[in-house]
Amino acid sequence: MNTVNVLKGTNNKILLIGKIKGLAQESKHTRKLLLKAKSEKRVEQCAYTKRVIGLDIRHHLLAYAFMRGEAYHTLEKKCRPEHQPNAEAILQIVHAHLPYPQQTKGSVLEKIQAWLKAEV
Repeated sequence: MNTVNVLKGTNNKILLIGKIKGLAQESKHTRKLLLKAKSEKRVEQCAYTKRVIGLDIRHHLLAYAFMRGEAYHTLEKKCRPEHQPNAEAILQIVHAHLPYPQQTKGSVLEKIQAWLKAEV
């Protein structure tokens, strides 16, 4: 798939990187809380929170790579079918940070789905 880096020369790149770094900080903070947790209920709460943040970080990183024109298979060499990324989640992030919102959701979603399925 021959894609162009749509983030090049825009402030949207800085905003997206900032969001990813903020989510990473929150994940680290949650990890510390998880290690300090005493009760089983608190451990479960922290583990769930960390999992949700981790999924959000993954989708943000994938959206960033998609908008930069990087191939999906170079990012995730192997991915079990039940752990495939959610194209809709990536679409929401792309549309939030897309510098040129002229494309319709359907066409971008199709591009994301093709990007996720592309092989070497």
